[in-house]
Amino acid sequence: MDLRKHYDVQGTYYDYEVEVATSHLNVTDYDNLYETLTTPQESHIVTLPYGQATLTFEARVSVASDRIIQSFTGLKKWRNSKNNIRGTNSTKGGIKK
Repeated sequence: MDLRKHYDVQGTYYDYEVEVATSHLNVTDYDNLYETLTTPQESHIVTLPYGQATLTFEARVSVASDRIIQSFTGLKKWRNSKNNIRGTNSTKGGIKK
């Protein structure tokens, strides 16, 4: 009798929590990034760090949040952009050095 736990392995999925250093973006770049992350679509193709390489995969943005820090004469500045990105497919083949 085998008393080990067995798993039905479906694949490897990657979830990332990404915090963007918004202080390094101009307002147009920030607005474009936020618009892309919050576009109501099924998924995005993303390339993210993976060890010393990168990994490109299909993912959903499940959370996109930020915090306004100032608003002068109609120009708004944002900080602490945090995004949860969840893989939609098993992705063990997309690693690029």
